[in-house]
Amino acid sequence: MQTIQIAGNWAFGWCRYAMSNSIVPLQNPRVAIILAMGDHHGLALDAVASWINQQTCDPTLFETILIVDETVQPFENSLRVMLRPQDRLLSVTTRCEIEQYDIGARQASAEYLFFTEPHCLAAPNAVSEIIAYSRAQPHDGFCAKNLPLCRNRIARLQRRMFEEGWKIWSQEGHWGKVIMGGFGIRRSIYLAAGGFEARYGRFAEWLFAATLHVKGYRLGYAPEVCVRHDYDQHLSQFDTFIREFTEGECLLRMERPCEFCERFFGAPPEWDELRGNITPTIRLLRRILWSALGARQGHTATLRGWQATFQAYLAVLFAELTRNRSRLWLEAWRVACAKARCYLWWFHSDRMYRAFQDYWQRTTTLTRVKFLLEHARLPEQVVPMSPGLYEMAQIGRTQLFGFYGLEQYACQPFRWSSSEAAIRLTLPPRTIRSQFVCFRFGQ
Repeated sequence: MQTIQIAGNWAFGWCRYAMSNSIVPLQNPRVAIILAMGDHHGLALDAVASWINQQTCDPTLFETILIVDETVQPFENSLRVMLRPQDRLLSVTTRCEIEQYDIGARQASAEYLFFTEPHCLAAPNAVSEIIAYSRAQPHDGFCAKNLPLCRNRIARLQRRMFEEGWKIWSQEGHWGKVIMGGFGIRRSIYLAAGGFEARYGRFAEWLFAATLHVKGYRLGYAPEVCVRHDYDQHLSQFDTFIREFTEGECLLRMERPCEFCERFFGAPPEWDELRGNITPTIRLLRRILWSALGARQGHTATLRGWQATFQAYLAVLFAELTRNRSRLWLEAWRVACAKARCYLWWFHSDRMYRAFQDYWQRTTTLTRVKFLLEHARLPEQVVPMSPGLYEMAQIGRTQLFGFYGLEQYACQPFRWSSSEAAIRLTLPPRTIRSQFVCFRFGQ
């Protein structure tokens, strides 16, 4: 009997020892760290080591999932050596980085997902704080604290822009907390909300945040969960990001109701301005001006009036021939000028930052213009107008030519027009015999 008791005690002690020293957990880990390794800024090994080797918590509480493609082949063997038994490295071929994150999330076995980037270094207590926050807070997900690692002036510009947005995003109740540098969410909620939709590229982050908000999920801010973010150092890196982000936004605006898009992402003016087919209106205006030149009556009876009408005719003719392409050239020129000003004001931080903001906005506009030119068959949204009195603010941009954006004066909206302008009216057929358009100008 004593022998049996000694054997039982020995077996129990051995099991306790094995459980305390084994790296492989008996149950699913609580947290999955998901890293798509493409955009590593040369920090791939350091970033992975900060999660696998430098965390102070029990190593059985989390797993690390690395997603690599052909761009990370030089590091792949070094990454494999660092992995523990519960970690995984997935070698995939995908359309974009967002798709890699989605694959990693669906392969995870943990209760909680934490998305981060390979140019972000984790604080030693990051996993412990993720677990503590998930236990203590009622939120369905959260964004982490982003500490800056800026290696040059360009990186500091990006950091400054992020901080301005962060003042809004970090507020309690704001929906925009899906930030890939450090974002955690319950895996069940991620799957229930549909996850990242890779076809929209980096814009899928914003779309997923808006989707979570619509479905009633709440996101919080966990300042105790810290990652050190290495910001981009070259404008060319921003070109790639802005293009992918904006093309995803444009694709979403094509496919989703405008009410949803405008509620969360606003209404860019160039979208309505270029997606409508205003070319027939321009062609009609050119013919009217040509007829006026030939009649030589009224305004064109005098030499000065005829010359002014001829100049207007040439301007409209040029707009008809080069309308879309001229806008593309103009926006490309504005982007080049904004880039040049960034370097011109290299030693003046405030002016350089304003040039950087202009460069970001101009590049976004240029990408939208390119997208609209490549998808010229977008459905036109022209609302039929019944006879009556209309304010210029009520007429959509797709029905205007030669008018500038809306402005306010004495709490009333108005538009300036160029010397040659036209309004395209779509009136119901057979409702009136004659159609008159009257303009009432202020004093």
